[in-house]
Amino acid sequence: RRQDATVTAFGAELLVAGGRDPVTNAPLDSADVFDPGTRGFDDAKIALEGPRADHGAVVLASGETLLVGGVDASGSALRTLVAVSPETGQYRIGGLADLETGIVSPTVLRLTDDRVLVAGGKDAAGTPVTLLEWLSADASRLDQDSSALSSGSEASIVGRGFVPMPGGGVL
Repeated sequence: RRQDATVTAFGAELLVAGGRDPVTNAPLDSADVFDPGTRGFDDAKIALEGPRADHGAVVLASGETLLVGGVDASGSALRTLVAVSPETGQYRIGGLADLETGIVSPTVLRLTDDRVLVAGGKDAAGTPVTLLEWLSADASRLDQDSSALSSGSEASIVGRGFVPMPGGGVL
């Protein structure tokens, strides 16, 4: 059982990753695979590199699920990325970029040019994060300099939505 997990396509199945134990509220260090055909979960869990909750997730062009940011067991905001492969059932951290800032509950979008946008969310203190971070299609590097979301007050940033646009843009 888990709460506040992310759910993404995972080949023909679904990946339910991270989140919190509903009894202890502790972040979890595993993922479950749900098979819609059998309407059940696989018996084996996929180990992650460490506990992760309140993160974002997106499916990369490669088919891997990318887990972005979140909090660890100590409540620290994570800058790290984790890719989970539906082919191997394994995670990897090697070859992935780190975010410029730790971020909790980010919006993560795969754009039409396959780059990844990380936007919104908060830092560990609960302050809205105003940076937009653009990752390459394979999440191996920050694709361009991060930019500020708004020069206005933090209150004007909370609750914003993001939509991928043709050509790799975002509205």
